[in-house]
Amino acid sequence: MLRRLYRHPHVLRGSGLHVALLCLIVILGSVLRFCGLGRESLWNDELASWLIGNQPTLSGVLDEVAADIHPPGYQILLYYVQQHLGETEFLLRLPSALAGAVAVPLTYLLGRRIYSGREGLISCAMMAVMWAPIYYSQEARAYSLLLLAVLAAAYFWVPLARSLIEGRIPELTTVFGYILCAAAACYLHYFGLLFVALQGAVAALPALRNLRGLALALAIYGAVALTYLPWLPGMLYQLEVSSERGGWIPAPEPAAAPDFARFLFNGSAWLLAVALALFGFLLARSLLSAAKEGRVADLPRSPGLLLALWLSGPFVIAYAASVLFSPILTERNLIISLPAACLLLARSVTRLPGGAMGQSAAALGLAGVFLAHLIFSLDYYSEPQKTQFREAAAYIAANGMPGEAVVVGCAHRLEYFNYYFERGGSPLRVRLWGCREEQLRGLFRTLEDREPRQIWYIRADRLPEEGVVRALRRELEPAGHREFEGAEVWLFKEGG
Repeated sequence: MLRRLYRHPHVLRGSGLHVALLCLIVILGSVLRFCGLGRESLWNDELASWLIGNQPTLSGVLDEVAADIHPPGYQILLYYVQQHLGETEFLLRLPSALAGAVAVPLTYLLGRRIYSGREGLISCAMMAVMWAPIYYSQEARAYSLLLLAVLAAAYFWVPLARSLIEGRIPELTTVFGYILCAAAACYLHYFGLLFVALQGAVAALPALRNLRGLALALAIYGAVALTYLPWLPGMLYQLEVSSERGGWIPAPEPAAAPDFARFLFNGSAWLLAVALALFGFLLARSLLSAAKEGRVADLPRSPGLLLALWLSGPFVIAYAASVLFSPILTERNLIISLPAACLLLARSVTRLPGGAMGQSAAALGLAGVFLAHLIFSLDYYSEPQKTQFREAAAYIAANGMPGEAVVVGCAHRLEYFNYYFERGGSPLRVRLWGCREEQLRGLFRTLEDREPRQIWYIRADRLPEEGVVRALRRELEPAGHREFEGAEVWLFKEGG
């Protein structure tokens, strides 16, 4: 299987049309990622990234990361962005957008290395227009950089694995490139660590047949492990803390598999059906072709099988770990499987009947459908996709009375509201919690002391206890209510 994976295109070769198409796809992918990059408010997880990175020193960032559930790679990068560039929505999301833009041509290179330039073009077109890589390219979290690191690690892993199997010394550029990219994936996310571990297992098993290949595998993955030693105590501490306080991820439901499959294809059931039909056709054609040519025994060594393992393996492992130990299964963590989906789609299209023209038309139509679904069905660029912390805070800032208003908040951190009050130039701040009824006692004592003319209640990305708003309405006079995407604002006055 691994012997068939490696193509050796160190430079881009092909017709002028081929190069032009690649350039157009890369431009389109970049435009889709940078269009409206700062248009939407930061939501809960992005504000958590901002808060962790908003420390005076790097050691302070590492202290904050230790109390989190992720490795420190992304937060270290974001710390330097905030220190030297700024902390607007655009700038906080800029590393993700850049990584997402680079992931498009890298998908081409990986597809060309595994199959050919045709599969490379089609797979990078899919990567350019699909919802998931675009959405996470516009989010101040680690997932877009994780996707890039996984692609880069896979690109170097293909020739590296072949060398290990054959017991040859791989090229130094391949070795150092893989170690660097694998370490980056591990430091960006623990699912990056899982991906690298899976690569090591797949490469090492065939290498067991020769001692030289096994020794090379141990040396290379030992070097990757060595780069991770500085963070090992932090990882062990996070595991201990998370086991004590419990995780926020729920146990997986039986529908987790179809939900994950839809996630890969714009969250759409009918797009998933199209993809499954193409995958089924690819499998059937591969079986028939192998049977006709007497190569059935070669099927387990086909690149398609390895891509299928890449597509399904992380989900299966995450699901099993979630059932047996602690829940870790979330769809965004499984973005590491997206390149395999794109490559299998591309391979399926190039196996369709109709010749090059028909296959090109099918590829163009498929990419067009994904893009149209993104823009028109999902209303990605016209409707809010993230919780509107900014808009909710701006509404209070525009209508609140400084010095005569008290603002009560319900969110995972009150600093998330204050980020927007401060950026908007408002003197108002949220300093009182109001997620539980018992917290309202402190609010009512504050009202007795300050006698404000306005009491604002704001909640975002978190729902208060059922009785909280009812208690406020009972004790105070309702004066207004405004709903936003994932957020709400109430205005009360004394005298209810």
